[in-house]
Amino acid sequence: MLGEMTLTAYGASKAALINLSRFLATQYGTQGIRSNVIGFVLSDNAIETTPQAVKDVLRDHHLNPELGSPRDIANVVAFLASDESRFINGAMIPVDGGFTAHQPTMVDFQRLFQAPGSNQL
Repeated sequence: MLGEMTLTAYGASKAALINLSRFLATQYGTQGIRSNVIGFVLSDNAIETTPQAVKDVLRDHHLNPELGSPRDIANVVAFLASDESRFINGAMIPVDGGFTAHQPTMVDFQRLFQAPGSNQL
């Protein structure tokens, strides 16, 4: 979903799956077959084995006060599998606490402007 300096193969395979979903939606949508992708960031459960420095970065860039849970992802899966989502096809739905909704420099600028007397550049 976003470029970064590491995990190149992981990022490329993620992009390939997103595009595969779009191709499937295009090829089979008229037959009533939908294909969508859910993009998510580590949940509280998976983060237990993650180093603290990585946790801090992830928490800094979440727009929600907490990391998500497997249930948050399951709720979107259930919705996409239901008839209520019948008009959603070929989409990538982020379930990431706003992680991909902002510029990666946002946290650094917040720190800059939170410093006393730093409300202007």
